Amino acid sequence: MNLYLLRHADAEDFAASRKDFDRALSERGREVMEVVAAAFERVAEPKTIWHSPYLRAKETALFIAGKMPKAKIRESPMLVPEADPREIFVAIGGGKTGDVLLVGHQPHLGRALGLAVTGSADIEIPMHKGSIARVSFSGTRPSPPGSLKWLISPSLAQQLR
Repeated sequence: MNLYLLRHADAEDFAASRKDFDRALSERGREVMEVVAAAFERVAEPKTIWHSPYLRAKETALFIAGKMPKAKIRESPMLVPEADPREIFVAIGGGKTGDVLLVGHQPHLGRALGLAVTGSADIEIPMHKGSIARVSFSGTRPSPPGSLKWLISPSLAQQLR
């Protein structure tokens, strides 16, 4: 199985509600996601897209889902910035899920990526906004440690597009 991790793209500084939860993607963030989604479409086809309930992560996931209409979309509080990354591994490992894309935030995604490749939830591999990683696992479940296959920045995605 392949696990993909995508950090949301650039978001507006403040939401009208003044709640971090409600911050939407900025214009630049939407432009970056157009590029990243087009590049990702060429190299992957996840069965399920899990995203944080925060608006900017949901919008990021929808950019990808627009290129992959067969993918199921699931919202999960296990992808918020302060969540324990081990929880999402248990959730996605609960059955035959096929390839999975997680869309979320730092520091959670950095810790999830660290867990995926080292087996330790104490290791963080930082991810820039709009970057995406692929970790491969043997079998049908994400059983760390896996093998980091690639980590693509938005500028590299532009070249791949």
